[in-house]
Amino acid sequence: MSDSELLDDIPADAVTGNLRTQDNTLSLWEVADDPGEAVLALVCGKQRLDTLDVVMLDKELVQSRGLEVVEKLGETPVSELAKMHRDLVGLAYRSLGTVASIVVESIQMGLIKRYHKKDLVEIVQGAVQQHRVALDQLADGVRRQILK
Repeated sequence: MSDSELLDDIPADAVTGNLRTQDNTLSLWEVADDPGEAVLALVCGKQRLDTLDVVMLDKELVQSRGLEVVEKLGETPVSELAKMHRDLVGLAYRSLGTVASIVVESIQMGLIKRYHKKDLVEIVQGAVQQHRVALDQLADGVRRQILK
């Protein structure tokens, strides 16, 4: 199957839900090898913990396709991780298609990891125990889930 055919088969919800932009910008978290730190930064700002699929975009693909990446402090209760946040800026119809193509290629390269709710609870519990995030910084729903 060609890349074009693969892109044609991407469900609309995957594009509109997972590649949701604001002000023509897509929010990302930069990771080294293990996305655990980016996952922690992301889920600590959520209202509740649910299964999360993380696709690690191949950095070389992003750079080689001419997408503009800007460092921007992320919004997360884990302040030490805010500096890991990045934005893909200046996106338009064509460049969003380029991002979708990079997502497909990254998945084909095995750069995807699923975190079940149980995994996320353990990640957040560990961060609380290590005093990286305080319980009162978490949404009520997340707090209830990790205190069960």
